[in-house]
Amino acid sequence: MESTPTSTLKYYDQMNLPGSEPQVISFSSRHFAGLEVSLSRYKRRWFITFPRAYGMIAPQRILSPLNIPDDNMPEEHARNHFWYNPSVTGNENQVPYKPDDPEARLSPIHMLLDGKAIMRTIHYPDVPQIARMTGRMRSERSSSQDYSKGKEVVCYEVEVLIPDEGLLRQCYYCLAWEASGPMKRWKPCGEYMFWCGWCQSRGWLVSSTTGAWGKLLRDTWTPLLNKNYYRPRDSLYSSP
Repeated sequence: MESTPTSTLKYYDQMNLPGSEPQVISFSSRHFAGLEVSLSRYKRRWFITFPRAYGMIAPQRILSPLNIPDDNMPEEHARNHFWYNPSVTGNENQVPYKPDDPEARLSPIHMLLDGKAIMRTIHYPDVPQIARMTGRMRSERSSSQDYSKGKEVVCYEVEVLIPDEGLLRQCYYCLAWEASGPMKRWKPCGEYMFWCGWCQSRGWLVSSTTGAWGKLLRDTWTPLLNKNYYRPRDSLYSSP
């Protein structure tokens, strides 16, 4: 397998100004009308996310999951590789990826592989890819309603070319999201977990208690009391 190009590493190293925090790396694609998107991850599960709120157009920040976590993949390899499974995106019958495919509008894999980083700090003429295919394929069970029938889909291994610091983060306790552009980043509070400045200032005990209460109220009690209530989970930390 090819190693990550030196030019790609050099580019993302230069995206951050000296003395500044690494910024969220967002990108756009003609397959999604040029809207700004980003990548997020929790453990071995990857998502395309929105680095800003779009109101009624996109009321939640998770646009699409990309894979089913593979616990057998070596840890070091899993940090920047995943197997794209079309069934988790609702594109199970999608044809294999073809660059510049005009029929691939709204296709998550095309958004990712054809996407170009949005520059906010420096000018760099040759903007590299966000991710690329390694050329390896395998079959996985479908996550659709045909899962019980043993249906399988072809999956493609993808290498993520941006560093961990460029991924969009979500607070583990209150589920608040970061945003693109210059801002104070959420800090690590555990492996693959982050907390916002507000939760960090209140400490682990208070944040855990109020976070659990808020999730219980939103996800369990309110739907029981109001049958017409619906609010997407919109959490990286939810089980697949």
